[in-house]
Amino acid sequence: MVATFIVLPTPKFSSLSSISSTSSWVTSADFSSFNRKLQPNQDHVCTCRSSLNRVSSSVLHAASSASKSFSSASLLWRKRHNQSSNVVVSATSDVISSPFPEDESENNSVSKSVESQESENNESRPKWAPKWFPQWLIDVKKQPWMQLALILPLYVLHLLVFSKQSFPLPKQLILHEKMTRLGMDSIVGFLVTVATLVWRKSMKLYPVVPNLLEADNNNPPWSVPRDQRRKVVPTTVVLIIAYIFSGYGALVWEQLLLFSSVYGVPLTIPTLRAWKVLLGHLMWVYMGLKILDQRLHPFFPPKGKWLRLKFKENWGWWALGGYYVSALLFNIADLVNQLVLPPSVFNDETVVSKLINPENRDLVAMAIGSIGPCITAPVFEEVLYRGFLLPALIFYLPISAGLPISSVLFAAHHLNPGGMIPLTVLGLAWAMLYTKSRNLLVTIVIHAMWNSRVFLGSLLGL
Repeated sequence: MVATFIVLPTPKFSSLSSISSTSSWVTSADFSSFNRKLQPNQDHVCTCRSSLNRVSSSVLHAASSASKSFSSASLLWRKRHNQSSNVVVSATSDVISSPFPEDESENNSVSKSVESQESENNESRPKWAPKWFPQWLIDVKKQPWMQLALILPLYVLHLLVFSKQSFPLPKQLILHEKMTRLGMDSIVGFLVTVATLVWRKSMKLYPVVPNLLEADNNNPPWSVPRDQRRKVVPTTVVLIIAYIFSGYGALVWEQLLLFSSVYGVPLTIPTLRAWKVLLGHLMWVYMGLKILDQRLHPFFPPKGKWLRLKFKENWGWWALGGYYVSALLFNIADLVNQLVLPPSVFNDETVVSKLINPENRDLVAMAIGSIGPCITAPVFEEVLYRGFLLPALIFYLPISAGLPISSVLFAAHHLNPGGMIPLTVLGLAWAMLYTKSRNLLVTIVIHAMWNSRVFLGSLLGL
């Protein structure tokens, strides 16, 4: 500001009276003109002061915007260095705090947007994925068909290469005459197991070796209301009756097929058998699903809580790894099976073996016979044993007991004494995979690949 000083001339006075009269003149006349001269300067000062206020307000708003920009850049830098969201949010509140009340809502919106970006980043980047793991392999969970396309080549590799190759064991390691060679599929399954443990160790996923007979954090993939417990036993009885009835239904279909062959429908013995088994199986599947849906309604997701099945999740890695490890476990169980059971048990030819190897290599019969085991049976059996029976047993038993019991019942349902031990091991492995992956689609895909492996092996002569 500019200060204005006005110097007035000093008059000479001869007496006090003159001083008095002169003082009144100066006060009344001269100061009135002085005020008139000073008034424009005061207006100019007020104008300058208002301009300075506007400039000061603009500067303060610019400083606030710069503070918010700096805070956003700081938060993005912290996010790229994988710092936790709690630290980022606390840093945000310290940096972008503003003395202006009107800016607090804007600051809160900036904090919320950065926090939402952080949460989205955490969701898209799970704990098991290291920094070098390609992001597109994580985002593939949104495309179920892409996951299937990724695991199919590795499934074919296992089928055509790993399951065909074996290596002779040194004499020092041969404990029995049936233990002379080591299959490559067993070696690969062992390597997958070791790699999984090393991965969990490097990513600090503790415990490194989880308790496979317990659900993570005591949170199984089902949450069945307690009032459904009274329906378990009646539903089980109705399912058993339906299973027996489907067996008689298969005989009815057989008679109808024989009757149709009289009128010229071309049916060979393998084809007739394949149609009979398939139609009886489809009757059992339809009745079983209908019983579960009506007696335990709502049974199926999304409203039902008996099972959990999600397509847009990372089920592909679980399915592929579970399939590789299942081959290792099956080979071990099959070896124990051969050492424990007498050879006469394995000489009995079952219906499934006739479907796999039909007379005269009837390809039509093999194609018809493969529909049930490779497509409908994996879905229905997983729903029945892992979706219904396992949660039903947990009403009465701890999960550590329910898992093996459901696996024994799964093996017994196949009516194959020679495969009781291997099927029990597979059922237990798949039940544990379901509780850990929390997605029934994992075991459905493994089950389908496993059964398809048997038919494709017979078709390709593996």
